[in-house]
Amino acid sequence: SFEGGRLLTAHVIDQGHSDIAFVGGLRGVSTLEQRLQGYHEAMVTAGLMPQVHLGRYDEASGYEIGTTLYQTTNGQHPKTLLAANNRVAVGLMKALQEQGLWHTDGVKLASFDNIDPYFFAIYKPFIAVVAQPAYDMGKRATDMLIERIEGFQGEARDVVLPVQLIT
Repeated sequence: SFEGGRLLTAHVIDQGHSDIAFVGGLRGVSTLEQRLQGYHEAMVTAGLMPQVHLGRYDEASGYEIGTTLYQTTNGQHPKTLLAANNRVAVGLMKALQEQGLWHTDGVKLASFDNIDPYFFAIYKPFIAVVAQPAYDMGKRATDMLIERIEGFQGEARDVVLPVQLIT
């Protein structure tokens, strides 16, 4: 999640975006904390000011944050949003549509988690998605659980799998 946050943010910056806010997720959840660290590192390295608007990991949260953010800022809102996951991204899209900001020259959006490439291709304001290897994550976790059930007594292990940037 750290590398995904760093990679996605750096890519968005490389695309010429500088007014970038991170949206969604719950404090205390390790994946959110790691994604935020990666986002923060890339923003600070580029000399940009991080903007974070947290909530939950669901569509309703993305919608609520997007609606509040764009109704209360008098046009001084972030031009690019990094959604904590694909459900938050869908909520943000709905809020941006209602505000008339979801079009090719409006607010841009990037997201974590797998989004169907067909969906991604249709919605042109998307910049990029960081996809995690969900199947491999589940398989590794299952394999490790089975090892424990079968008597493995070793130390806890951290397994870090690579992410894929889809543009």
